[in-house]
Amino acid sequence: MSALTNGHLPIYEIENEIVSRLRCNRRLILSTPIGSGTCR
Repeated sequence: MSALTNGHLPIYEIENEIVSRLRCNRRLILSTPIGSGTCR
C-alpha cells in the first residue's frame, strides 16, 4: 500500500515543527526531493 492510499505522507512526520515555526515566523519555504509526489 502506498503512502497516498494509506493516508500517511512524510510531511506529517514534521507537522508539529512546521506549525510551531509558522506561529513564530509566519513564513515557510518547503522543498522536496526530486520525484516526490510521483505515482508508481
